[in-house]
Amino acid sequence: MAVATPGDTLTALPTHHFAGRHSALRSPRSRSEAPRGVQRFYWFATKNTPEGGRAAPAGHKAELLERFGSWVESIPSIIRAAAEDKILRHDVYDRDPLLQWCKGRVTLLGDAAHPMMPNLGQGACQAIEDAVALAECVKMQGDMIVALKLYEERRKDRAAMIVRCSRAFGNVEQIENPLLCALRNAAIRLVPACISLRQLASILDPEA
Repeated sequence: MAVATPGDTLTALPTHHFAGRHSALRSPRSRSEAPRGVQRFYWFATKNTPEGGRAAPAGHKAELLERFGSWVESIPSIIRAAAEDKILRHDVYDRDPLLQWCKGRVTLLGDAAHPMMPNLGQGACQAIEDAVALAECVKMQGDMIVALKLYEERRKDRAAMIVRCSRAFGNVEQIENPLLCALRNAAIRLVPACISLRQLASILDPEA
């Protein structure tokens, strides 16, 4: 993942771009979205690789350009725009959903409760939803133990759903078999927009 300072032309990069075992994704802040004077965005790319790997001797940027240099131009352009020391490599992990978050007057929130893969961009979003639900439950209930249990009941199933969806998305996204990749890409193109939007709403809407 990295932070770049791009020009306007970089905002054309598709949110998800599939090609075999590598996927390029971005989560931009456009010029209109960013605070005045701040024109940066965060992006990340994924690769199936053994845990604990390191960059090639030439560095992260060279490796990324070797892998993605022939893709649609906006992808290599954002890689070139990022400074080498701003490109970070991390192994990513999730965890099966917990059956219990609370014990007495202690509870879990955010990644402590439901660490997830970054595929849906929902890690921080779910932590915010946790915080809102926790505040509401504490305000509603005078008994802290009851409030924390209510918070767990309100949040546990939805957070578990997001964890599983993010994992499933990653499994599909990072298929390596060329035939299965081609079938996946063809199937994605055939999905009606209304169905895609309905699926997206179930992820983005806490009340869905």
